[in-house]
Amino acid sequence: MIVFGTGHRPSSDGYSYVDMFYRAQDALEVTTEHISAAVCGMAAGFDLAFGQAAMALDIPVWTVRPWVGHKPRRDDVETYRELLEYAERRIDVNDAYTYPGPWVYQKRNEWMVDNSDAGFAWWNGKIGGGTYNCLEYAKEKNKPVTNIYPENEGMRYV
Repeated sequence: MIVFGTGHRPSSDGYSYVDMFYRAQDALEVTTEHISAAVCGMAAGFDLAFGQAAMALDIPVWTVRPWVGHKPRRDDVETYRELLEYAERRIDVNDAYTYPGPWVYQKRNEWMVDNSDAGFAWWNGKIGGGTYNCLEYAKEKNKPVTNIYPENEGMRYV
């Protein structure tokens, strides 16, 4: 089974990157014998924590950057580089070297959903934004997503 991760950045809700990492690791560990690859969208926050958790469990990772020239935030440079080096597959959804526009993030989300069997989300339940859009697309495609955000843990999105 191929799984993807989608979620928010650490924010004022009191959860940190470390919280995201351990929640992702716990969720992946429960199903690790069934996971053949973890798809990481390479965005700051949960995406990178999810990829790093998969790497810690020796699960193959596919990195999916929205465009060729996509770069990490300064704080994420090392994690981003480690994931690219570890990756079994590296996918660039768009061949642009400069930012092509906000739509490219949804195209990346669609690639992840279309090429996975299921997903894990760090979703606070708020409507709107990239995580919500990814979940809505997964719902359209009938791909199950388990929310591991603490207040909504275990909630299935599809």
